[in-house]
Amino acid sequence: MVILNIEISEIDDNIGNTAEELSLWLDNSLYSRRSKKMIENHNYNNIIQDCLRYSINEIQKTAEVVGCIFEKTTIIIPNKINHESHDYTVIGIYKKAFKKTQNIKTIQFSVDSELITIGERAFYHSQIECISIPVNLQEIHEEAFFYCEKLHEINIPFNSKLKFFGQNAFFGCPFESINIPSSLIKIDKRAFYFCYKLKQVDIKNDSNLQIIEKEAFAYSSIESISISANIKELKEGCFKETSKLNKINVSPYN
Repeated sequence: MVILNIEISEIDDNIGNTAEELSLWLDNSLYSRRSKKMIENHNYNNIIQDCLRYSINEIQKTAEVVGCIFEKTTIIIPNKINHESHDYTVIGIYKKAFKKTQNIKTIQFSVDSELITIGERAFYHSQIECISIPVNLQEIHEEAFFYCEKLHEINIPFNSKLKFFGQNAFFGCPFESINIPSSLIKIDKRAFYFCYKLKQVDIKNDSNLQIIEKEAFAYSSIESISISANIKELKEGCFKETSKLNKINVSPYN
């Protein structure tokens, strides 16, 4: 996916839906020459469907959600979008796509979603309350859900393909439990920092989790945790100031 040297979310809603209109807008911007050249060279296009703005890759026939033109209570992200008789598979939510949105409460995905990444600060300080992670998602990047103060429910399926939670991914979120899928390899620094209501962290016996980084669960309310066989590193302060943590179960095979 092509990433311009500007924030796509900064592009004005009135520029239109076609590459030609976007190119015309860029002619009058501070970034015109470089950005226009990148668009021409990489078949970039910016379109709007069902209130969502997408960046599409003409060659790979993929799309990323880069923002919304108005905030509905429930946002549904489809498996594919169709543009000019071509299907584009939605594979990502671009960084800052829903940053500080106030009216979106629920994010839903189609059952056959092929989304693989949620970019950094995608939902930063937004007012979302519930999200169900699609099975094929592999990456939740840095500060993706940073201080989503109303996010009380996050559902991760048992057969999830998630590989890592980025730094500060869920900083300050108020959900009470989290399922760590067996596919997850790393929980990065402060991923659940100050999740003050977080009590239950479910790590399965067959977990592939290897690293829990510094302050990953600091200032949370976790009461117990299991250290599975594949965990190799518990970094300094990963359970810092977790006064309610009274039970740690270590696998006999660790």
